[in-house]
Amino acid sequence: MSDFVALPESLEPHSLAEWIEILMIVDSEDDLSITAVLAMFPSGQRPSADIIELAFATIEDRSFIAPSIYPFRRIDDRVVRSGHPDSGSPPIDPCVYAFFRIATLQNAPWVHQRQSALVGSLFDYPVRDAMNKWLGDGSRSLIFGWPPRDGRPADFIDAVTWLAEQVGLPDGDLDRPPDANDAGVDCVTWKPSGDGRSGFPIWLIQASVEYDVVHKAGQSIPIEAWKRWIKFGAGPVTVFATAHSVPRGSNAWMELNDLAVQVVDRNRLIGLLDDAGIAHSQPDWLKDICDFVAAQLYEIRNPPEDVPSPRVRRRKRERTSDHADPLAR
Repeated sequence: MSDFVALPESLEPHSLAEWIEILMIVDSEDDLSITAVLAMFPSGQRPSADIIELAFATIEDRSFIAPSIYPFRRIDDRVVRSGHPDSGSPPIDPCVYAFFRIATLQNAPWVHQRQSALVGSLFDYPVRDAMNKWLGDGSRSLIFGWPPRDGRPADFIDAVTWLAEQVGLPDGDLDRPPDANDAGVDCVTWKPSGDGRSGFPIWLIQASVEYDVVHKAGQSIPIEAWKRWIKFGAGPVTVFATAHSVPRGSNAWMELNDLAVQVVDRNRLIGLLDDAGIAHSQPDWLKDICDFVAAQLYEIRNPPEDVPSPRVRRRKRERTSDHADPLAR
């Protein structure tokens, strides 16, 4: 096992599944059994075989969600890479899923190199395409976040006017903060009605790779300001998209849904991208993401000397409640 991949702090199934994925991505593992996983833990600190079985079930669920994007398959008491003779699946390019995983690692090389702006801007592309798929046929999406792309002007005041034109709505109050960059909006998705009139679905999307997803979502899109800048009418829908996987039963999901109308975690993203057929369409942004992943994996496997370890934050242990509603989590 690579020195980069430390044993997980939590031995609950979701954390173990996340750890197994990173282990297989970093070490290029093709085949990992329950017995092999148990052998990686010191005696007396091993999770039970039943817990590892639940972690493998989490991996199996992900392979059903996104069969053309998710690079692993569960076969009985083993997890194998797609393309393995026992996988029942052709080889799958792992770079999209590996990007999501590397983008959420606190000890990845990009963290040392202070490349959070690069990682965030790369994340905007799959989010844009996933949201376009979710809203359905006839919808349109663009990246509004910084740095400017998709034809967006650099100046924020001009960019909002440009966005109103793209969406097909009247411009609003020009008294806008010129240094706002993107005012929390990384992507915009909308579905015009075809009659040229307002009153159609519009989503303002915040896309984030940050560790503390609830804190980031709390820095919400200033919707009242946006309604002043563009004449949306009653208002657009706010969406929070994260590269992290939010486990079922977690308080975080309920808290996120209090902060945004729609929540899109990694599982939803890969399912939408699978439905969008990006594995076959090969969008323009895919090469940049794959190049980033290749560079990160090279540095992980060939670490330079004297690189300080980043401070790794641990997730706060959640208390349980008899009143917890599983449908809200």
